[in-house]
Amino acid sequence: MTRILLHAAEPSGDAIGALVAAELRRRLPDAVIRGLAGPAMIAAGVAPLAPVENLGVLGIVEALGHVGAAWRAREAARRALPGADLVVTVDAPDLMLCVAADARSKGTPTVHIVAPQVWAWRPGRVRRVARAVDTLVAFFPWEAQWFASTSLHVATVGHPLAAVGTHAAEASTYALMPGSRASEHRRYGPVLCAVAAAIRAREPMATFLVPAPSGTLGDLDATYVPTVREAARRSRSVAVASGTATLEVAAVGAPMAILGLLHPVTTWLARRWLTVKHVGLPNLIVDRRAVPEFLAPIDPGAVADVMLAAEPLPSDVGSAIVALGAEGAVHRIGAVLLERLSTGPR
Repeated sequence: MTRILLHAAEPSGDAIGALVAAELRRRLPDAVIRGLAGPAMIAAGVAPLAPVENLGVLGIVEALGHVGAAWRAREAARRALPGADLVVTVDAPDLMLCVAADARSKGTPTVHIVAPQVWAWRPGRVRRVARAVDTLVAFFPWEAQWFASTSLHVATVGHPLAAVGTHAAEASTYALMPGSRASEHRRYGPVLCAVAAAIRAREPMATFLVPAPSGTLGDLDATYVPTVREAARRSRSVAVASGTATLEVAAVGAPMAILGLLHPVTTWLARRWLTVKHVGLPNLIVDRRAVPEFLAPIDPGAVADVMLAAEPLPSDVGSAIVALGAEGAVHRIGAVLLERLSTGPR
């Protein structure tokens, strides 16, 4: 019987992990799959080792308050190692590379899904990644070159959350997306409420959609829908926190404004370490400012102007999303995992 440990530690990783779990179930129906799992992975049949709801943070300063929870999660993953045939970690590199390194030190084959953004900041992590895992699954075509100086095997598969959809906007409807992490909700919530007020001052009948995982936006009168994709599909335009959601919005084809907010100290550090000109994934993919970006301090009125204009996404953004090959990404991830199972650690 094949025993697989599949770990994720934040909502976007949980979503990817659930897709991976379903693919593993299809290929290995008798496999036992356990791990650090969120609601989506548990629903996909992953037996949870420890809760991960409190580990969804972004930023150096923001992560300090979660050190204890991360340590307990790592210990739970370490205790589960005996007898595991494969360890798969998803995103959240600060925690997951530690989990993977623990497994590799015991001779267990390891695969990490979602390449750390060494091309954006902290390029020194390249060596750490190569030491921690046998195989790295990358989503974007430019990522493999960053690891060419190491012996790490990098498999580029496309992005499984970038499946192209249809934009069917409803009249006077806009989407507000503060992100799925609790820390993002606290940061972006007040700004997005101010954006909504600026829109309603000019379009009194405006209605707002918010993806349900974001939680409530204060006293804002909004409709909560299950997913980022549904909110994007139904909206004239979207205000979205920088992250994976920007790619999902672009895949649907909805006009958007990308917002970037971090703790002031994290922002200061990021500005010193960033090696890219953009923060939004659609802009990074096409290597130009194709979608408007707003960084702190954010002017809600300026964001509202962009949303009300609802300019269509440039055609090269749509072409780039198609080129990512999302439809076959999960299948390709499954093939990588089976290959690692069959060959063992590198």
